[in-house]
Amino acid sequence: MSNRKLLLLGIVLITVEIGIVADFSLIGSAAASDIPFVFGEGPSNAASYTSAQIEQASIASPDLTGVPAISTPPDSATLDFPVVGGGSTPQGTTEKKVADLKKLFDSRVEPENSKVHEKALVLVAKYPGDRTIDQISSIYEYLKDGWHYVGDPRGVNNFFWANETLNVGEEANCVGVGDCGDFAILMSALIESIGGTTRIILASNNTTGGHAYAEVYLGLLNDPNSQVNNNIDWLKQKFDTDKIYTHLDTDTRDVWLNLDWSADHPGGSFYPGDKHIVLSIRDTYQKTPLKIPTSYQDVPASSVSSEQEPVLPSGNEPAESEGASVGTPGRMQGIVGTWSWFNGVTVTINSDRTVSETTGTWELTDAQKQSYTLNWNNGRYIDKLNLSADCNSLAGYNQDGTYVTGHKILSTGGSCGVQGIVGTWSWFSVVVPVTINSDRTISEPGNTGTWELTDAQKQSYTLNWNNGQYIDKLNLSADCNSLAGYNQDGTYVTGQRK
Repeated sequence: MSNRKLLLLGIVLITVEIGIVADFSLIGSAAASDIPFVFGEGPSNAASYTSAQIEQASIASPDLTGVPAISTPPDSATLDFPVVGGGSTPQGTTEKKVADLKKLFDSRVEPENSKVHEKALVLVAKYPGDRTIDQISSIYEYLKDGWHYVGDPRGVNNFFWANETLNVGEEANCVGVGDCGDFAILMSALIESIGGTTRIILASNNTTGGHAYAEVYLGLLNDPNSQVNNNIDWLKQKFDTDKIYTHLDTDTRDVWLNLDWSADHPGGSFYPGDKHIVLSIRDTYQKTPLKIPTSYQDVPASSVSSEQEPVLPSGNEPAESEGASVGTPGRMQGIVGTWSWFNGVTVTINSDRTVSETTGTWELTDAQKQSYTLNWNNGRYIDKLNLSADCNSLAGYNQDGTYVTGHKILSTGGSCGVQGIVGTWSWFSVVVPVTINSDRTISEPGNTGTWELTDAQKQSYTLNWNNGQYIDKLNLSADCNSLAGYNQDGTYVTGQRK
């Protein structure tokens, strides 16, 4: 039987192997919740959402049907769970305190174990850096591709130490052998061993029984130095997907990435269930967010939408002379023009090496690679960007590690025409359908309005919802597939053509 079949079989056999989460109930406690949240098509701008908007987006997402919010019980709470005996029929019930369960999983994770740490180092050696997303991807793919599922004995919940699972895997000539709980423990151990922060979710489903899976901490979404959105964009491009599944705390804005073995990749779809309860691992230590790869050139190339990371120049293009025509790939002044910037503002880059949105200067730092440095406000921001081969996209990072992108606004009327905005769109970073019609009307579930073209050269539009309740002022990207701007409250608004 192939590994893929074994993994799928594991999902069916979960009713045998992890009774602690099958049909459990919480006794005598009030539980806090995380919200399942999909970072969907287009740029990831959930940082600007209110708590109510996050909850509404989660509820409205068809990708989260059947996925409950996560409960975080206090250590003093008691879980009441069945002991499974040879199938999905419980053989009695057992009560266990959350604190005792946390101690159990903490002891099994053992990131300080030399064998676990050595294995983690081997898996991430190709991706040097401090807790980077490509390291997590390497660990996940290794476990996912080589795991063999085997269930526990009847009526017993066995949880192997992480090093035991590695030992059994060596003897069986595979990555590891065990059930979903063992997979989650080893995943957590390897990530914790390189400095990451993890937690384990205990889930129940009335149809398929119990389950366990790990998550890794991405960071605080609303932290000015956060790299959560950059990591989300990296995952989208690496795995050629437009949806990344996370849990997002509506109060703290903590973001956790799904690492379930039933998913296709880190941040794949969630296990559906009736209850999901979190057990934090090693929670006496401060949470450590993930970072982007050490060099942005490490971001894998694949086909992506205009608001995701554009494919950068390969660096093999021949250098061109300064006097060559503007707008031709590889030319010195291909950067000159008007740009729609990642934060919704319009940036003008002039041939005299000045830039304006605020004020600044630019210089060509590598003609062969078409690398540019933009210096804003005498060094307040330093953007180091690469120009795409067609001269229509900029991408790179500033000195704080923020991922910066720009899309060139084409000549009068744009390449899209006056009605380039017409079509069906996915609004914000969740799948909320918006229809923009040629008769200048707009609609989404529960809302209607009108639109107008306010600047043909910049492809700027104003959308008026519900007679002025919301006024969105947006720019259309050069390829006509992305909208970005702000409403009257300062909320960042985006749309991606469906």
